[in-house]
Amino acid sequence: MVSNVCSLANPPAPPRTAAGHYPDLRNRIGDEEAGMSEVVVVAHARAKKGRGAEAAALLMNLVGPTHGEEGCLLYALHQDVADPDHLVFVERWSSREALDAHAGAPHLSLLRDVGPMVLDAPVEVFVLDPLPGGEPHLGTLEGIAPAA
Repeated sequence: MVSNVCSLANPPAPPRTAAGHYPDLRNRIGDEEAGMSEVVVVAHARAKKGRGAEAAALLMNLVGPTHGEEGCLLYALHQDVADPDHLVFVERWSSREALDAHAGAPHLSLLRDVGPMVLDAPVEVFVLDPLPGGEPHLGTLEGIAPAA
């Protein structure tokens, strides 16, 4: 008898949208786990060589509308100090449902429509589970109150 443990521990990733987001994260986890806790996301964007400033300006257009989305706790764009063509979003969402809704947000069409002009590839999105260690309030992004 062949065990299916490997596929449960390491399920295949569902197809990503043009924006790079998983269209429905419930495909990766059981429905009973969906929406039970905050979701942390890190998304990497690679600008075409020498076009980091243009890519940053493009991606900055996503920040304001995303901040207005239900369930957005943090959506912050960063630029790599050593490589200005590497841009990173750090995101926190109140639930997997909120992240799913974000993946379908109309303003993300900007990535599909204009992104290829300045981005080298689609945005890579990583949905993360915390592995807290040390001091509970320092070992995870989950539960951090946004700055006032």
